[in-house]
Amino acid sequence: MTDAFADLGPVLTTHRVDNARRVPNAAWSLTIAALTGALGWWALSGGSDGSRAHARLVGVVLGITLVGLVIGARQVVALVRGGSTEYFEVREHGLVHASRREISGWSWDKVTRITIVTRGIETGLSRQLGSGYRAELRFEGGGRVRFDGLTRDHAGLGRVVLARCPAAERRTGDEWQRERGGLLLALAGLCLAVTAGAVAFLATRGDDAPFDGLAVFATLGALVCFLAAVTCVGLFVRGRLLPR
Repeated sequence: MTDAFADLGPVLTTHRVDNARRVPNAAWSLTIAALTGALGWWALSGGSDGSRAHARLVGVVLGITLVGLVIGARQVVALVRGGSTEYFEVREHGLVHASRREISGWSWDKVTRITIVTRGIETGLSRQLGSGYRAELRFEGGGRVRFDGLTRDHAGLGRVVLARCPAAERRTGDEWQRERGGLLLALAGLCLAVTAGAVAFLATRGDDAPFDGLAVFATLGALVCFLAAVTCVGLFVRGRLLPR
């Protein structure tokens, strides 16, 4: 069979992506999201006494639901994009990536940006999800590929790319906090406005008003938006402190 990327030289190493592990990852995370989401909906629909302790419990349950949805969605998207036979080939003069949709190749001088994000300490969960190592390569002309901890010898692949592309821009994944500083402040302002509105609504109800479903929504909304505002401000400050 003719090698469509013969001009990139011989294959030095092959790094297969274990996308099969994403199937159980997506299954258990989406199952947890469905169960906790149903429990949260039941609680919000009046399945409990409407106390403030109940509101905190609902907040925790809905938080778990959101985390499960995010994990499940990311695993499903990566599985659909990559397919069951996804792999990377390191060649003498470039890189080849095969996914469910196509096989693409680039010479090393076409790599314009390398972003590698690593965790300081790996956990069992991060190893299972492949989230302890994430890399993105951007190419001249606008293309890009990603690989994570479910790629065989992912760290070795990352080191090779760094060594072969000395002119490419290096990133650690935190630069967006500086580049999107205005957006972070705008989001913080919006979240604080929503928090103030929710607090004002609760204050007008009086101490003897029942802590019903609407009050639960207002309390949870105020808490979530306040935490989001603090997070956005923290990210903005961190972005200002990052070295350029």
